[in-house]
Amino acid sequence: MGVDIGRERSGTAVAVVATDGRVPARVRQGDQAVIDAADYLRRLHKRFRLLAVGFDPWRFQTEAGRLEREGLPMVKVPQSAEAMTLASERLYASIVQGELTHDRDPVLAKHIANATAKSSPRGWRLVRSKRSGQIDATIALAIANSLR
Repeated sequence: MGVDIGRERSGTAVAVVATDGRVPARVRQGDQAVIDAADYLRRLHKRFRLLAVGFDPWRFQTEAGRLEREGLPMVKVPQSAEAMTLASERLYASIVQGELTHDRDPVLAKHIANATAKSSPRGWRLVRSKRSGQIDATIALAIANSLR
């Protein structure tokens, strides 16, 4: 699983990469988004065996600590250029190799369509194009996929 906590105007997304490659996602916005994400993770933890929940500690450190104490397998995945380059390239490879199956969620599809690649000397990473909307679910998916 991957969690991307957005800023005030961004969304907060949780993406799942199931062991069979299915990819459901959940995106929320607003002041309650972090709490909604944490509650959603708790519900999934009760229902499924979670192997890892990747998160960026920047805005989710406190809540991730609570979740870890509750038994969720939390893994820090900072959204540094280096980490996100690796996660972005791995996501692209998984898509090209047919390892992932999109669940046709329209929000996830929109977030994926809004993402573009930004080159750097170390490779490329997913970013939001200046004219596009949110990509939080795409980032959450890249984080989740990087933990497989």
